[in-house]
Amino acid sequence: MVITLLNLNKKHYLLILFFILLNGCSIDKNIILNKKQKQHKIFNLPITHTSKETHNFNYQDNKQSNNNYLEPLFEDYKPRNVGDILTIILQENTSASNSVSNNSIHNGNSNFDIDIGNARAFDDPNGILNKIELNSSIKNNFLGKGSSSANNTFVGLITVIVDRILPNGNLEVSGSKNITINDGIEKICFYGIVNPHTISKNNSVLSTKVANTNITYISSGPINIGSKINWLQRLFVSLFTLSK
Repeated sequence: MVITLLNLNKKHYLLILFFILLNGCSIDKNIILNKKQKQHKIFNLPITHTSKETHNFNYQDNKQSNNNYLEPLFEDYKPRNVGDILTIILQENTSASNSVSNNSIHNGNSNFDIDIGNARAFDDPNGILNKIELNSSIKNNFLGKGSSSANNTFVGLITVIVDRILPNGNLEVSGSKNITINDGIEKICFYGIVNPHTISKNNSVLSTKVANTNITYISSGPINIGSKINWLQRLFVSLFTLSK
């Protein structure tokens, strides 16, 4: 085989190369059509024509929104836009006590003397009627005491959303949480105004540092219904209070 190849001249080499190249160019038509269809699906997408005004308007809106959501590289994340979220650490512990004591003592004495003079005219030889004395005394004592105390503790976490940014930079936040346990539903609502400087690096703030705080806790279910007084018991309680 080597001898036969050596005996070939240059023309035969060129002819062999030509047939090899021709064989490489012979590609199936179906392959070409499939490639064209794929290119058509990928690149021939529908083009929507928009006017110049709408294009500029959208560009300005996107630019403004991107500027609002720029985050500094060397600063911890803090909510600074409407819609940002913030975690409130509920640590409310309030205690109040009131004690009232009232003591009133009133004493009164009165003396009334009558001197008749000559008791013989009244057939009083011993002189009993010579002098008549009337004494009266009044005592009035009042002692009243009253005391009341209340102790409330509220601990938990709730995530709120920034609703509005005040002109001075403070954040108006609000949020709610619904918890369903068996047949009982517990709802926690929170509202307040947060100073951004009090927000920690963990994107959280204590509820004691929130101004105009409004915390509402509502529970409904069998336990809540069982703790309420029914209408018949309320009737008896009102009758007893009226009798007193």
